[in-house]
Amino acid sequence: MCKDKLRKNLSFDEFITLANRQPDTNPYRERYYYRLEMTELGKGPHSYPIFHVGPTHIVDFPTYESAEYYMKTHYLPSMSIYRCRITQIPLDIDEMGRGAQWLYDGEGNLIDCTIVHKGGSPEETHYFGRELAKQRFIPMDIAELLQGEEVKLVQIASVMRTPYECWNIYWDSQNVYNLDYKADSYGILVDDTGSLEYALATALMKPRFCIPPDICDTINARFDTMLMSAFRGENPTVSAYRISDRM
Repeated sequence: MCKDKLRKNLSFDEFITLANRQPDTNPYRERYYYRLEMTELGKGPHSYPIFHVGPTHIVDFPTYESAEYYMKTHYLPSMSIYRCRITQIPLDIDEMGRGAQWLYDGEGNLIDCTIVHKGGSPEETHYFGRELAKQRFIPMDIAELLQGEEVKLVQIASVMRTPYECWNIYWDSQNVYNLDYKADSYGILVDDTGSLEYALATALMKPRFCIPPDICDTINARFDTMLMSAFRGENPTVSAYRISDRM
């Protein structure tokens, strides 16, 4: 939850503007440095439901532009990459208070970004919603989740709240609007128990390889298992926990 309170008199237009804002990468403000993570695809074998990737290389840069430039011109041409991420690291607080984070595929194409900070002003640390057009997955899609050097298949169970849904929560809130960076997450099913977990948008990739039909059927059954557990009163959201965006 966000520690600092968001002011209660935001207009609808101000709220939507905050939801659609772009990350501040002004190199002259010197608020951040930029951490580039490059995870090698590795030699394989690469087959589902689980495969292993190579090591992750970490290099720090003074600006976002320099991190992206060196990623595309120096590193990608010489390595087979699974994914890359660039993370804003504040200069004045602990590294766990990261700013925005960008996700790239193995060819260096920008595919996602979370603009919500883990530390900073209330306008930076609160989640104001994500348009459906900016969400890469819908419920029952299958995605890849990287944990350590292991990639596993997960099923999308829920998507993020839209700006209009968040505005209604803000408007109806009697106390504090507390949606933070964790709200920019997909609900995911990681195993066959139907238990719900969460993964930030920058933690998930679309499947890189063809999924065999039997594995696809097994994963698709997870959604039914989740629904049946809810019908039995075993609501999986009660004990849900969130997956770190640093995995």
